Amino acid sequence: MTVRDLLCHRSGVETNDAIWFGSVTRDDIVYKARFLKQAASLRSRFDYHNIMILTAGQVAAQVMGKPWDDVVREKIFQPLGMSRTCTSINDFKKYTNVSTPHIPKEGKLVTVPWLNIDNVGPAGCVNSCASDLAKWIQLHLNRGKFQGKEIWNANIQREMHSPHMILSPQMTAATLYKISKHAHFALYGLGWMMNDYRGKKIVHHGGATDGMGAFIGLVPEEKLGVAVLHNTSYSMLLSSLTYRIIDAYLGVPEADWMDLKTIKIPARPRKKAPDLSADASPSLPLDSYTGIYTHPIFENIKVELKDDALVLNFDLYPTASLEHKYLDTFVTKFEKIISTMWDRTVGHELDVTFHVDANAAVTELTVFGLGDFVRVKK
Repeated sequence: MTVRDLLCHRSGVETNDAIWFGSVTRDDIVYKARFLKQAASLRSRFDYHNIMILTAGQVAAQVMGKPWDDVVREKIFQPLGMSRTCTSINDFKKYTNVSTPHIPKEGKLVTVPWLNIDNVGPAGCVNSCASDLAKWIQLHLNRGKFQGKEIWNANIQREMHSPHMILSPQMTAATLYKISKHAHFALYGLGWMMNDYRGKKIVHHGGATDGMGAFIGLVPEEKLGVAVLHNTSYSMLLSSLTYRIIDAYLGVPEADWMDLKTIKIPARPRKKAPDLSADASPSLPLDSYTGIYTHPIFENIKVELKDDALVLNFDLYPTASLEHKYLDTFVTKFEKIISTMWDRTVGHELDVTFHVDANAAVTELTVFGLGDFVRVKK
């Protein structure tokens, strides 16, 4: 696998963002990625993969002999004068007027803590503002130059904005939704998505964390770039406002983009155990399920019996109680919310199935969304 493969999401490795929610370092995450399943052959299809972007960042750190944060600060932020841009929420204390994330809850917007994603840094922990992002946009529109100084070669710029993979059908549908009258394809370059729009090439990318969202759209041949930021959960407002501004700049008939603000892209379908006999009791006494179970990526789970109920003590995640569902399947109830991103990509309530062999002994447990944990023999 090459760095190019990492940057255009064609590794074929299954996507599993649950890895970086645990308290592990960037190098730990890269190491653990070897245990992910191969969902498709190398370079055969597009699968968006935050961990591969993290890996590319760690390659840069290894080559430069310093953390990725220092590399982008010295190579990007400082030359562009991006003085209000950083790579960690821990840097916020030196700034004033920092926005607070919000999520919808019971029909209202409520504040939530900033999500610390330092351990997946290159994949999404750049924090910035409109004026700094304008400089980033100018760099891309000027083929790697900023105020007369070359930051990167024009050939590198061309590679970034050239197609390397066709997006998956699902992402193509989401990207072209509501612009299908004026667009026909959706492609991926090196860290940038692309599609046509009214005969123009659009280069763009969005992102979101808990209660924060961002979108950048470029029309290179028009020397136009738009950055939209909001401090709430992801919505189509980001791209809708971008395309509304592009329409105004191109002088085309005004479209009703704002009706997209209530459209939500469906979350990834979550794997669940089949519910065949909801009223069936566990096949064994509850204390038979207790013990330590291990996984090469998600480390250990210690299953204990407390107050006549099973409890999962994760090495990497908050403690979760188990409510019986049927036979040897239970449902997790985490003692605290990990993050809204975790709930969207993994789920707050996960099915847990214990596997019993012919000798009535529990050999492993499956946490749907995480994988199979093998029981450690006493």
